[in-house]
Amino acid sequence: MYKYLHDVSARTVYRVPIEPQITEQKDKRGSRIDWRVTMTYRITRADNELTGHQWKFPTSSHPVQHFDSHYGREGVASYFRMHHEPNGNEITETEYKALHEKYEAEARSRKPGA
Repeated sequence: MYKYLHDVSARTVYRVPIEPQITEQKDKRGSRIDWRVTMTYRITRADNELTGHQWKFPTSSHPVQHFDSHYGREGVASYFRMHHEPNGNEITETEYKALHEKYEAEARSRKPGA
């Protein structure tokens, strides 16, 4: 499941997982030693430029963070979302798809360096 965000001023839309992936890391005895939290989200910018097969700006982001074992699962998820989710107003999936197509079309039509 995803949520969809729109940064109007940056003309950018994001498809972000509702929950990050949380992995409990354990030692040989089975005791928790830390948490590994990660998320992959999609980015579509109207001002991007395609040169050959390479975009000027990233089209995805993959933040990863480790937390000490004394924190709880909900706490690490909340902290991670607060610090790694992109800014923007939440929009519907239908709005996201329309803006994604519009912004990608604009980016593909842009001439490199123009």
